[in-house]
Amino acid sequence: MKRRLFFYTILFITIVVVTFYLYIGIAFGNGVAKMGKSVHNVQKEWKENKEEPLDTIKDLVVKKLDSVN
Repeated sequence: MKRRLFFYTILFITIVVVTFYLYIGIAFGNGVAKMGKSVHNVQKEWKENKEEPLDTIKDLVVKKLDSVN
């Protein structure tokens, strides 16, 4: 009986840990994808407007940091 309980306890903990890391991985991946998409849009704007990249990067970083807080 104790062995079976131990086995199911380890199985449960493993499932919980794997699910947690999977959730974190998906959330992080989605965040990186969104950020990459906005950087791509900014690069398109640079080509169209022939702007200086440094100012636009500063604005993008400030906007991202403000959205986090």
